Amino acid sequence: MKLALKELTYYKFKYLLVTLILFLLAFLVLFISALAQGLAKENVSGIEQWNKSEYVIASDADNNLSQSNITDKSDEAINNVAKGDTIKTAMQKVETDSGKTDLMFTQLTDNIKPDPSEGHIPKSDNEVLLNEKLKAEGFEVGDKIKIADKDQSFKISGFANNIMFSHTSMAYVNEDGMNDLKGNHISVVAYDSLSDSQKDEINKLDDVKVISQDDMLN
Repeated sequence: MKLALKELTYYKFKYLLVTLILFLLAFLVLFISALAQGLAKENVSGIEQWNKSEYVIASDADNNLSQSNITDKSDEAINNVAKGDTIKTAMQKVETDSGKTDLMFTQLTDNIKPDPSEGHIPKSDNEVLLNEKLKAEGFEVGDKIKIADKDQSFKISGFANNIMFSHTSMAYVNEDGMNDLKGNHISVVAYDSLSDSQKDEINKLDDVKVISQDDMLN
């Protein structure tokens, strides 16, 4: 112990560098962990806000919302078993001052309505609620966003925090607004809870299956 203390005293600069390196490594691990958590949050924050326990998704979608496409016939059959929130989506590019950006347009339902941090929920078919992050593009409440390469625009009714999926900002419109968008399709049907018999009945339907929210997020 005495020899170790003497060596530390004699080689002060060397051991100071070792201590500094260890501190920087600890800081790097902390920084990377925080970055990973932030990226993970941007991947699923919009789905987490739905706060549903089960989803009916296309069976060939590999539990991926963006790959799920449920037909109107299947949606009717699903809702005949148990009434749920049918969620339509449509990926679109919109024009910004810096170019074009992707938005995942999502239909509002009776039970899926983000809480606006500014403005209000869309009330008409030409209004849209955007992710707060898009303020960095210069958008404000009352501005219009234009769908790229199309003669269609939406008026920004408000903004909400943390509405993202797969690192893409979500844009909420009402049912009429979604119907006006080309490329819209039924992605999932969401439920607060399903009984075992209801799950079995839905799983027997063609081309769809029931998954938990954890499966969706994973």
